[in-house]
Amino acid sequence: MEEFLKLFSEKNIEGLLELGYKIFYCLIVLVVCLFLVQLSRKVVKRFLMKQAQNSKVPVDERKANTVYSIVSSVIKYLLYFIAICTILVQLGVEKSSLIAIAGAGSVAIGLGAQNVIQDTLDGFFILFEDHFGVGDIVTIQGQTGTVEAITMRTTKIRDFNGAVHIIPNGSIGVITNYCKEYMNAIVEIDVGYEEN
Repeated sequence: MEEFLKLFSEKNIEGLLELGYKIFYCLIVLVVCLFLVQLSRKVVKRFLMKQAQNSKVPVDERKANTVYSIVSSVIKYLLYFIAICTILVQLGVEKSSLIAIAGAGSVAIGLGAQNVIQDTLDGFFILFEDHFGVGDIVTIQGQTGTVEAITMRTTKIRDFNGAVHIIPNGSIGVITNYCKEYMNAIVEIDVGYEEN
């Protein structure tokens, strides 16, 4: 009986030590992941600032913020994914199972969010390539007005009657910008028939 209790206690101690090691390893992975996320944000911001200073063309703050938010988000989620996979492997989940789940999940997200992804990518390129900005007078999809807001997914235009048109960035085809580089003032003046 004493040998059984001795063996039982040794197994318990080994099991507790192994569990403690796994928990410690998982905490270290989480801490390293959070540190790398913060470090990547600083590195991306410093890189964009350096590019803005070295560039001969002045970089718009709106573009820099857009690029910063997109790049830092991609890096953050990639690091989170790697950390979660590392923790799950440490806890005993098979690597092949993780790869299969990740593949199926990415296909499901890709099919379900296809329009959202297209709108977001098109919004990124609209901002990055500076097709138009807030305050510009534009014609998009037959709607002419002043651009009130540009987000990653939509563009808001207020026409001259006061109506707001919200256009998904993925459906924007031809853009006519009346304020790009130079601007003509269009003024309607009523002239009486009796005037010279």
